[in-house]
Amino acid sequence: MKQTRFLLILLIGFSVALAACQPTTATETSQADVSMTDANADKTAVTTKGEVIPLRQATLSFQSGGPVLSVMVSNGDLVQAGDPLVQLDDTNQQIAMTQAEARLAQAQANLQTAESLLALAQTNLETARLGMTAAQTRSDILTEDPSAAQIAVLESQVAVAQAHVGMAAANRNAMVEPASQTQIFAAQSQIIAAEAARLPIQSAYNQLPEGTAAETVEQLQLQLNAAQAQVNAAQAALAQLQTGASPAQHQAANAVVSAAAAQREAAQARLDLLLAGPKPEQQQLAEIEVSQAEALVAQAELAVVQAEEGVIEAQTGGERAQIAWEVAQAALEQTILRAPFAGVITQLAAKPGEVVGVGAPVLTLADFSGWQVTTNDLTELDVVLLQTGLPVTVQLEALPGETLRGQVVDIAAVSRLNQGDVTYVATILLDETNLPVRWGMTAMVEININGGE
Repeated sequence: MKQTRFLLILLIGFSVALAACQPTTATETSQADVSMTDANADKTAVTTKGEVIPLRQATLSFQSGGPVLSVMVSNGDLVQAGDPLVQLDDTNQQIAMTQAEARLAQAQANLQTAESLLALAQTNLETARLGMTAAQTRSDILTEDPSAAQIAVLESQVAVAQAHVGMAAANRNAMVEPASQTQIFAAQSQIIAAEAARLPIQSAYNQLPEGTAAETVEQLQLQLNAAQAQVNAAQAALAQLQTGASPAQHQAANAVVSAAAAQREAAQARLDLLLAGPKPEQQQLAEIEVSQAEALVAQAELAVVQAEEGVIEAQTGGERAQIAWEVAQAALEQTILRAPFAGVITQLAAKPGEVVGVGAPVLTLADFSGWQVTTNDLTELDVVLLQTGLPVTVQLEALPGETLRGQVVDIAAVSRLNQGDVTYVATILLDETNLPVRWGMTAMVEININGGE
């Protein structure tokens, strides 16, 4: 009996709960929507609270950490966009920059050398092709009776070959021409600059007191080694300018002249042979000459391919060196914290000698040339009534009886929770005012949703 009564009570309770969970009827829903619409239709303004903030503000930090070398500003200082604010110790970055500059200069020199070798290989190929054409022409001439046209062709080839000799000699003279005084002076200036950078490091190293930490000695030794390497590189560059072209370059230039002279002699020999008339042994020699000329062309073509690969490799090395230089330059620039806009230093946390970490707040910069108000309790029911450009009146608790004006310039698209309530942030740009407005003041905001009608 008790069990039956319990089941009956449970069934009745379940039925009541099910009825309570039924969805609201269409009529009820419509009435609720109409009530909400009517309520919004009656509204002429939205009121909310907010906080006064500067026109712009930023908390600045370093992208790379390290000890602070100097602080150029103090709290309350007015700075301009781009002004240096805080400087980290940039010793390592300066060394890396110097090394990157040296590698870039070497890569550029390698590219110039590779391009010169390519030009030389292309000249040799053209010479070899001319030689092959001349050898084939000689062979053809020996199988036929010479004509006036053939004689004219060979005479023109002799003239062309003579011109190539002159060009090759001129190119050789230009290649081995000694460096100008301007180039030597620039190289000497590089040595002076490198030595000037080395001397303070050498002095600091020599004056290290006994008992200095091994880590400090090692770091200073690395800096001294890098500075000495720059001096050596500058001295080597000057020595190369003073000694002129290398033996390999002399040899290559002379080889071009010799090849051009050989072509001229061959052309003259062919002309002499044509005028003297062919002989059987001459025909055999001509065929051998053709084979040899073809082999020289093949070798010259291979040399051009290799020289082109050398240019590509040098270009790649130059690109890598350029990227490394840009990375070193960026790292050096990151040791200086600069103002992103004009404003006032409001909070300064850095002190000389302190070590700051990556992303750690260093200072706060604010632009007080204008003021804004951001709301903090604008509900989801009110935010749908707003749009940018609506006029706003603002009263500050700190300035009773005073009214400021402005307009809505931004409405957040994403909500945030404020003490458990869903709210949205609207930003109001205030008109210019002479009132003593301060950052963080509490504001009572009234937004005219009818646009001032």
